[in-house]
Amino acid sequence: MKLFSSNKKAEIKKLRREATLERSVATALGDLLLQIPALNGLFIVDLKMSKKSGLCIISVASIDLDAQEEKVLSILSKIKGQVRTVISKTLQGSWTPDVVFRFDSKRKQVNKVNQILADVIDSESDSGQKNIDSLIDELKKTVEK
Repeated sequence: MKLFSSNKKAEIKKLRREATLERSVATALGDLLLQIPALNGLFIVDLKMSKKSGLCIISVASIDLDAQEEKVLSILSKIKGQVRTVISKTLQGSWTPDVVFRFDSKRKQVNKVNQILADVIDSESDSGQKNIDSLIDELKKTVEK
């Protein structure tokens, strides 16, 4: 009796590999972040392996929302080799994927939605329905992005 089809097994294997990689890369980045003060407060949001193109896409975010994204990505691109070394030690294979860092924009959207909701709560006590309608329209635009 088969519990999983071969596609499911392959998917489970890929997810396990990504989880193992994410832990290894997070540990390595944690060590590097201690050495580079400009990267304090940075954390990994997601790590995806591209099966065909040989890419490891690492989405990062910062606790400090005002962090300069270009500066952070520039620093991360300089330590890409060290991250690839960690990945090559983790993966049991003959190749190491190229590493691409991306800044996760979801946190900015979440904070903007929270700010809009806070404005709605404040405006309920102030001026009434007209302001609420305009804030709801702004919230819809933010969520659609």
